[in-house]
Amino acid sequence: MTPFVLLTLSASLTAWARVYFYAVVAVGASLALFASPAKQHLRRRLELRATPPPTTGKPAARVPLSRTPSTDSTREPFFGLSEDPEREVGDMVREIRTEVGRRRAAAAAAAGKAG
Repeated sequence: MTPFVLLTLSASLTAWARVYFYAVVAVGASLALFASPAKQHLRRRLELRATPPPTTGKPAARVPLSRTPSTDSTREPFFGLSEDPEREVGDMVREIRTEVGRRRAAAAAAAGKAG
């Protein structure tokens, strides 16, 4: 819910105010909808929609909804932020150093062939 991760609270609130707190309002409205009696109505409609059409004259049995395992239970990244930012920065620095070293070696090899 935090698209703006800034260093100070005032800067974060300013950024949120400039987008009219859209995510906060949207999440609040969603929570209110699913905490209301509309939740049961939506669930009934979804169960009816999930019921396969009858192939014979007999009414089809309802298929109960079930939750399947998903990636929602993973811990990283959380709101786009790594759980271990120090490790992420270290990985980036290592990758950059490796790339710079590779390019320097290639430039030195090219200069050696030309000279």
